[in-house]
Amino acid sequence: MAGESRKARITRMHRQYETLCEFIPTVKCQLDFHTPFELLVATILSAQTTDKRVNSITPELFGTYPTAAALADARLEDVESIIRPLGFYHVKAEHIIAVARQIVERFGGQIPQTMEELTSLPGVGRKTANVVLGNAFRVPGFPVDTHVIRVTGRLHWRDDWMKTSTTPERIEQEITGCFPESEWTDLSHRLIIFGRNICTSRSPECENCPLLPTCPSAGEFLEIAADWESQIIAAVGPMLDVTGEPGLPPQDTATLGALWLLRWLPNTAAGALARFARCHGEALTVNAACASALQALGEGWRRIRFGLADAVLVAAGDSRLSLGGLLGYHKARALSLCAPGTGPRPFDMGRGGFVPGEGGAAFVLESLSSAQARGAHVHAEILGYGASVDAESLTAPEARGTWAELAVRGALEEAGLDAAGLGWLSAHGTGTQLNDQAESLLWERLLGDVPGGPAVMAFKSWLGHGSSACGALELYCALAAWRDGRMPPVRHLERPCSPRLDFVREPRPFPSSRGLLENFGFGGQNAALAVDLRP
Repeated sequence: MAGESRKARITRMHRQYETLCEFIPTVKCQLDFHTPFELLVATILSAQTTDKRVNSITPELFGTYPTAAALADARLEDVESIIRPLGFYHVKAEHIIAVARQIVERFGGQIPQTMEELTSLPGVGRKTANVVLGNAFRVPGFPVDTHVIRVTGRLHWRDDWMKTSTTPERIEQEITGCFPESEWTDLSHRLIIFGRNICTSRSPECENCPLLPTCPSAGEFLEIAADWESQIIAAVGPMLDVTGEPGLPPQDTATLGALWLLRWLPNTAAGALARFARCHGEALTVNAACASALQALGEGWRRIRFGLADAVLVAAGDSRLSLGGLLGYHKARALSLCAPGTGPRPFDMGRGGFVPGEGGAAFVLESLSSAQARGAHVHAEILGYGASVDAESLTAPEARGTWAELAVRGALEEAGLDAAGLGWLSAHGTGTQLNDQAESLLWERLLGDVPGGPAVMAFKSWLGHGSSACGALELYCALAAWRDGRMPPVRHLERPCSPRLDFVREPRPFPSSRGLLENFGFGGQNAALAVDLRP
């Protein structure tokens, strides 16, 4: 609440929690379990689905694999067949088998009882660890899921309630600092139950809410239509070439059309899409040069993940095939001067610039439960997102890709993936000397001397450079290639600039469904998105 001191806010938080305790007198973990092992596995499986659905398959799963040792020896296909109804079954099956093997090898088949040890297991974050510690071992823990994020934000229990860039770890630290340890686990349970049944993402039941008199957000939901959570994020580049617009100087301005200004405004595309889709939530425009599309996808994903939206339409488009656009690229010494049909040449020693392309692509982002509820086909799962800025030259990338690496590492860490074990990489691969050099050095550092590494694709060798739309176009191409069952080779690659990287030279099958897309743009903007093409 505006002007509320920290002391007054904490007092209000405790009074509201007392009310929640009266409203929800008894709580327990919503996942069915008998042992810490069962709770750990069930919690991992609960990602992007409901506890009820998890409970429907765990009797068969734990009846077949009652211990970590049994699950560690399981065949992937057999586990997949049991957990298939949960969605994303392939990745989840791999995760729980990998966790079981680590438990057997490192902890003698026993579930560790510390945060440090639990989070050292593959795919186990603080949320999962807190669930296990608090419910299996009675160690104070505060799991932060989308419901906790949404409810604590709407109640203004956090300093950052207006921000979308917060993290579960930051929320955990702030909320637990306001309550005694003995209440952390039950506090999380009550917030989750309250978020699921009353303070829902779509159409919260404010009229039936026991916190209505003291909720700072109640007025918004009582007065605004319920579809506010539907959002649009548009990724666009600079405006189209308008040098030929009738009426612009030196011509007679009297002939200038009344709406010519819309061609200059970067938010025109987002506004037009919102009008078309009848969307009344946020309509944001991302203009980060070549990193725009991946940043838009990443920010949309964060809104879904943190419970700030039920659905986000992410659209990206750009066109530079105009005299002004081509002249700008030529002056920046980025334009390929190769003969037709011989370029661009990403990652080739003889590369000399990129070939401009144009186009667009759009994606609907939503939670798995939302997609299942409306019977939508799920094409892929976003696993992690990272972004950074070089804070150096406005035109040239940092020579060694130091800060671009920060974005890549952020996406990999958030996804729980290792660079060497990554299946595929959709490289930025512009075909310019500096960009390809920095990108190659970045991955040589990430991979080091560890054998393996992702198979590297460069879609710009086929599409040209779609500028602000390139990330969305390349994600679409990756999905199409996955459906086709083979990876396209990097065109015109004769002398690779890096012997360490596994460039795709001939069509070949995907080594894994999990991979990474990365784009680095003018202004030093960097973005990376970890994706599973087989949800």
